[in-house]
Amino acid sequence: MLTLWRQQERQRAAETLADDLLTRARAGDVSLEALARQTPGVTLEPLGPVTRSGQSGLGPDAAAQEPAPRPLVTALFDTQPGALARVALDDGAAVLKVEKAEAPAADVATRERDAVAQALRQSVADDLLNGFTDALAAQVGVTVNQGVLNDALQPVR
Repeated sequence: MLTLWRQQERQRAAETLADDLLTRARAGDVSLEALARQTPGVTLEPLGPVTRSGQSGLGPDAAAQEPAPRPLVTALFDTQPGALARVALDDGAAVLKVEKAEAPAADVATRERDAVAQALRQSVADDLLNGFTDALAAQVGVTVNQGVLNDALQPVR
């Protein structure tokens, strides 16, 4: 319980600090770079172009890179170019500034579209299967061993 309380207090302190930094940056008195230099424990971490999935979207090894945290990606795409925003992260908070927004290169857009399409196909298939097994169980009064069913329906490799 004490560990949870400490973590919540650290999170609250990080969010309060981020709110203060955001207010100061929006006032226009000082840049994010200067704020990071002036504030102990604060680092400036530039983030290159990212796709909506959080990947850098650049180069052949983009899929192997660790994606940006989902709350950060969401905030990036919700923030207009030139604007500042504060976002809570799992391990603190961040102040971000979107420099510019660009349409992705064709290969990146294709890769992102294909990934979304595959995720949607899988989600629909899962929903249909779950609906079918639930209806079957309710109508016939059987129980379904979901693990065996999932194994049986996996594509052959």
